[in-house]
Amino acid sequence: MNAGVRQKGGVLAGGVLSVLGAWLPSVSKLPVRHTPDGEPVVTSEWIPGLVPGFQGVDSVVVAAVTVAAVAVLIDTDREVADWVVVAASLLVLLVGTRSTLRYLAVDRYALDTGAYLAVIGGAVMLIWSVVRPLERVRRRDGDRPRATRSTAGGDGGSVGRSE
Repeated sequence: MNAGVRQKGGVLAGGVLSVLGAWLPSVSKLPVRHTPDGEPVVTSEWIPGLVPGFQGVDSVVVAAVTVAAVAVLIDTDREVADWVVVAASLLVLLVGTRSTLRYLAVDRYALDTGAYLAVIGGAVMLIWSVVRPLERVRRRDGDRPRATRSTAGGDGGSVGRSE
């Protein structure tokens, strides 16, 4: 399988995970206390990520994944498309990580599936988005002539020997 096809599949799979993570609930509330009957009591404040659907910064994740998917699928200018995908992947990873850390900082919140999927999806997108740029760099390095040590001339390669 061609590396470009693998890269496209990896980026698109990471994008699907990220969008799914943005849509699913990212956080759930933990009980603050329990009533004498044993019923949990939770706070009444609303935060983005409690219910399924796109809320808050989820639109940034969806927009970045859309840009990355279009850049991967159109693929007109390989180098520009590669860097667009890397930038979009970094944005998805940044937003997902920032939201996850924000929820972890509060004792009465517990992370839910969406938070994990958004971070994992962003990481998958980033890992697969650097495949082609790294292969391009490796190919360029392979085209360069290697410096070889010549033993012609001089003392015939007897460097460091005394007679």
